[in-house]
Amino acid sequence: MVKNKKMLALAFIGVLAVAGITGGTLAYFTDSKVAENTITMGDVDINLEEPEYDKNHPNKEITDVTPNQVIEKDPTITIKEGSKAAYIRCKINVTSDDETALPAGYAEALIANTNMDMTLWKKGADGYYYYKNKVEPVAPNNTVKFFSEVKIPETWGKEMANRSISMDVTAEAIQADNFTPAMDEDGFITGWFMSDGTTPVTPDNYNN
Repeated sequence: MVKNKKMLALAFIGVLAVAGITGGTLAYFTDSKVAENTITMGDVDINLEEPEYDKNHPNKEITDVTPNQVIEKDPTITIKEGSKAAYIRCKINVTSDDETALPAGYAEALIANTNMDMTLWKKGADGYYYYKNKVEPVAPNNTVKFFSEVKIPETWGKEMANRSISMDVTAEAIQADNFTPAMDEDGFITGWFMSDGTTPVTPDNYNN
């Protein structure tokens, strides 16, 4: 829980998958991510980017994507040098950009098809994925990879034709000094709370 008012930093990155399925083939998978610090407070400063995807797909497009195809997507969080040591959490939001709602279970299927290391990440009841360890602002130990790839679910078929699927990742970091996150019996972080132990930490209620 928060013992003193600390610093919270956020960053956002998005990937856009445009699916035009005919006979079980996705037309293309494109990247329209935006990586920027949306909120930076005090001495906690983070960066969120996808270095391998950007390097290998400079045109932001992968053509002729098929179900079961593995797409390189590597959201990577860096605690900038000069910042304070911090805890990290991330959230994934998958939505459809057309007027028809994404079928039930499709977002969960895509998220389940990432190669997230579940020995280091734990999903909390609030929907965030919490990184198990404190991250120091000293290279090379100041960088954390959320996951490095996502596989198109094999169950996606013609019902996904002409859809635009947005898979957005938000990363947040909170100063580790004088802060004790909620943990389970296995040592995984399960939540961030204010000093009352019940009020969740959010970008709106957590200020210097």
